[in-house]
Amino acid sequence: MNPVFCFGEYELDSDALELRYAGVPVHVDTTVLRVLETLVRNPGKVVSKEELLATVWGGRAVSDNSLTVAMTRLRKALDEHGSRDCVLTVHGQGYRFAHPVAVREPDAPAVFPLPPRHPTLAGREQVMQQLGRALSELKSGCGGLIALRGEPGIGKTRVAEVFDEQAARAGCAVSWAFCRELSDAPAFWPFVELLRSMIHKASAGASNGHSVASLLPELSVLLPELNADYQPRPFDSRHQVYDLVARTLACVAEATPQVLILDDVHCADPASLDLLYYLLAGISRMRVLIVVTLCHVPHAEPSAPRLTAVLSHRNCLRVALAPLSKTAVLGLVAARGIRDPALSQKLYSLSEGNPFYLGELLRQLRDEHNSDGVGLTLPPVVSELMRRRLAGMSSEACDVLRFAAVIGKTFGLPLLAAATERTPAALMPSLDSACTSEIIRCVGQSGTHFEFTHNLLRSVLYEQQTPGARRARHLRVVEALERRRAMAEVACSELADHALAALPDGDLHKTVELCAQAASRAEEQGAFPSAIRYLKYARASLDLLDGNNAQLRFQLLFRHALLVRAHSARDFLPLAEELLRLGREQSAAALAAASLLLDPFPGFPRLPIVRGALGEALSHLDDEAPSLRPALLARLASSVPLAYSAEAAYAQIERALHLAASSPERGDRFGAHFGELYLYGGPAHRARSATALRALDSLCNEAVPIGPMPATLLDLHRALTALQAGDMPHAERAFERWELRLRDADADGEMLWHLARLRALAQINLGHATQGRAALLALHRRSQCCVRSSGTALFCAYDQSVLLAPGELDVVPSLMLAPDGYDPPNIWALKVRALAALGSPNEARSALELVPAERLPQLPCDREYLGTMGALARAALSLQAHEYLRSIYQCLKPFPEFFAVNLSGYCEGSVSLLLGLLARGIAETKAATKHFEVAVELSERAGLLRSAAEAKLELNLCRPSN
Repeated sequence: MNPVFCFGEYELDSDALELRYAGVPVHVDTTVLRVLETLVRNPGKVVSKEELLATVWGGRAVSDNSLTVAMTRLRKALDEHGSRDCVLTVHGQGYRFAHPVAVREPDAPAVFPLPPRHPTLAGREQVMQQLGRALSELKSGCGGLIALRGEPGIGKTRVAEVFDEQAARAGCAVSWAFCRELSDAPAFWPFVELLRSMIHKASAGASNGHSVASLLPELSVLLPELNADYQPRPFDSRHQVYDLVARTLACVAEATPQVLILDDVHCADPASLDLLYYLLAGISRMRVLIVVTLCHVPHAEPSAPRLTAVLSHRNCLRVALAPLSKTAVLGLVAARGIRDPALSQKLYSLSEGNPFYLGELLRQLRDEHNSDGVGLTLPPVVSELMRRRLAGMSSEACDVLRFAAVIGKTFGLPLLAAATERTPAALMPSLDSACTSEIIRCVGQSGTHFEFTHNLLRSVLYEQQTPGARRARHLRVVEALERRRAMAEVACSELADHALAALPDGDLHKTVELCAQAASRAEEQGAFPSAIRYLKYARASLDLLDGNNAQLRFQLLFRHALLVRAHSARDFLPLAEELLRLGREQSAAALAAASLLLDPFPGFPRLPIVRGALGEALSHLDDEAPSLRPALLARLASSVPLAYSAEAAYAQIERALHLAASSPERGDRFGAHFGELYLYGGPAHRARSATALRALDSLCNEAVPIGPMPATLLDLHRALTALQAGDMPHAERAFERWELRLRDADADGEMLWHLARLRALAQINLGHATQGRAALLALHRRSQCCVRSSGTALFCAYDQSVLLAPGELDVVPSLMLAPDGYDPPNIWALKVRALAALGSPNEARSALELVPAERLPQLPCDREYLGTMGALARAALSLQAHEYLRSIYQCLKPFPEFFAVNLSGYCEGSVSLLLGLLARGIAETKAATKHFEVAVELSERAGLLRSAAEAKLELNLCRPSN
């Protein structure tokens, strides 16, 4: 196994070809990762452009721009985490990786460079640097005040604790005091604590235990236990107390620099704040550094003016602790052993970078043994903290903030004014108060756009309202947004969200319309999960309406099912059943559209519920309504029974193409040409398939886009035909285009699952069996849709039967491999092959004999032809079905230079290898030897080492021993 390369918080897994930052995968193109791998294998050395082109692109003729683009993408990916300067350009020579690189074994645990003993300070490096500079100035005789500010739980006290240790190691004396929210606290109580601690430490190191008290006997007024015999005289004024404390600090700090930490100073009594302000005037000439922590202070608090005066003093350095960045949170989560990207993202989203909230969430995961994070929410203690922060706001400000909470986490002053029907000037006092209390903040440089500092604050304000009040306010926001539509652009999604939140109140027709518009807009932008969500809500809103809305219901369901089919296959089957039912109730055209949606492309396993639906729709379409007829004819040409008769299938596809030529519908033309591409996609018709491919590319590139799925299917076709030709670089380029099209659109869908599986199989085909099987097994275990989606279940069963060890997965694949009269040839062959490999000879032979051997030459030479014959060859050899061996041999004999790959993605070997095995099976030994010789040469040239190794073994068995 190849090593894992580590630099900073990055890991490059060269086996899985995956880049991770703090344990979280970074999405980067495969080519870019190969460039990075080449560089990190040679850290500190200059790697020439020629070497990179030869290593990454395999010596293929590519332009220099390809390397430049790849390097730009690499630097952009590293720059997201501040590591752009890792890759340096050496002018005229090449590139150099300038960061130290460590190497570890793949199974060794990852170690991320977090601060020792203080992992919770990740992300606070800049704050600690500021404190470190203040500590250096203190030792040189210049003191000051540092105010650590931030929301509750942001880590102010934790930073102070770590600074305590740093100051102690630097030779400073550190004293703490804690301010309490107690109305009867004595005046100066925090300073009494500080002085007691400070003088105790100073006296403990002196020869005379009361040396400090002897120098300043007035201290006994504040600290009578220092000298029980001393009789104090009353102070004339509070000024004498201030002066006494200042002189005490100066006296003690002469011997040892003093760090005084005052926690929660916003709770301090007014007298202590006055004393703090008094000390600031001369603190810059003392070796005293005061560190205070504080949260927001409402204007109504008596201490507010005094605290403002302290914070605005020239000797006060204000340090605001912001929420931790996403990178810092992911690093902390990874340090706790959590590697699931989805769970890590959920922890970041819920905590919003607040260390206390993150700690509570992690504690909840641990205490509840909830490794998946299902049902994870912030605990009640956090909500209670938020309620306490809101308690100091006036009733008018709370009412304004509740309206703002209905608008969202971010809100603009114009919309808030329109929804509340108040003037902006009337709203600003409430908003100013909320800003001062750090409940909201201005966004950027704007003075009219705001956001809640934490989404939980918004949630508390939102939940404090009765359901009826919330619905009424959402309707007010809808009305305000519609009024603004005439003056400025308003997002359909914003209107739809508020209309949905007001259900069942409001105009239901308008809600359905808004949701449909939001779905269309999201689809145009490639935000397919959002489009699916809005269509789901539109259908739910339609259910609340009275009357017959069957046509609108079908249209919404059709769009919903179309997007789910392409981008989120998990929920597809229930939608498919409902769509067919509604299609039959509507019209033949509706049934045809539904049937084509549910079974659109040849080669994939067919849904059981669609059996017969295509033919039923075609039989009901009138000749006067030709729309959809070409697409139906083309799809039926590759379906049972025509799929088993080359003559009938080719005649049908020509008919479909003829009708499509005069059809105004682009869907008809695409369906007809895609059927042509599939049926003529075999090795006997490469020129015809190239013509069909050009026509399809032109349709995909027309002015009106038709979504990423058709183009992705063309990438799949290119990849499969490249694999059949043994052109692995061409196949990889098709895979990369595929991934680029669907990375964002198909995050939970079927097509990316197929892509990941094909890449795992490519590892096996290239001879890396251990890595490929491990990746395949991990894919099956990780993706629950692989056993629920009809488009993936058969391939899972095939993998478990042919490629994986028995018992590795708790799925009984034979249940998915039963012969089916609706299976086209490629699916039938996969099932026969899997049953034979599973050790079920009787079932496999019964499945094989569904198509007699003499009928095999009648099959169309379609795109799956080589893989179909390859799977049948392996099964027939295993079953010793001699009557099939000669027939398969004759079918494959014209194509010795190709490889037997079909939609399954698994290479059964070169056709020459299979011809050799078949020839030996029918006792043609000389022919077998020649076939094996050709197989070795072809497989080695293509880099398909597994096929080459098998061919060499068979060749040695055929040759006579010396």
